[in-house]
Amino acid sequence: SILVIGHHAAPIVTGNRIHHGRMHGIVVVQHASGSYAENIIFSMNTGIALLTSDSPVVTENHVFDSVEQGILVAEHARGRVLRNKVEFCPQGIVVTSASTPYLEGNYVACNTEVGLLVKEQAGGVYYENKMFENNGNGVEVKWDADPYFESNAVQGNEGYGMHFHRAMGTVARSIFEANHTNLHISHSNPTIRANKFKSCELGPSIVIEASSTGLYEKNVIEHAQNG
Repeated sequence: SILVIGHHAAPIVTGNRIHHGRMHGIVVVQHASGSYAENIIFSMNTGIALLTSDSPVVTENHVFDSVEQGILVAEHARGRVLRNKVEFCPQGIVVTSASTPYLEGNYVACNTEVGLLVKEQAGGVYYENKMFENNGNGVEVKWDADPYFESNAVQGNEGYGMHFHRAMGTVARSIFEANHTNLHISHSNPTIRANKFKSCELGPSIVIEASSTGLYEKNVIEHAQNG
């Protein structure tokens, strides 16, 4: 594995194959940054971990078959996660513990528990990502998280397309299609604006329950069975 640690550590790490280890493939920690591009990382505990990192750029890596997460952003980390392919992990991308990254153009598919998980006061911006055909939920937003999603595609997930639980956040101009239920809101207060919901397999496209509030405006809901 590769460990990048401390202020002013900012390497260029590109084109490597990292595999079959018990630790993280690449770890960026303690305010390190740098560029991490076009690496192939598989069969590690976590593919790429950004922990208390300042501004790393993680671009066009292929991460698969992790024991836990494909990409982990934690402990107040920031950074840009762009155009990565993350698949066949229990959890595709996890953003937690008040981290605020920028994610754009990532393809997150065929993970066994969840595609993208944002939790524990995490925020960040999520733009033009694709969460496809995950075995569980496509996206989960939990436990005081407050992210901003725009122009994402969430399709063909076996669970909820997106699930809010005790969280906030905004979802705008995104497409939800052919998920078991497209959007499920529980104990949460999100803003859901100008999205398209279509082809829900069973029941309503949007379910709002358990003391949830929020604003739902200018969405298009079509081809759903009961909603």
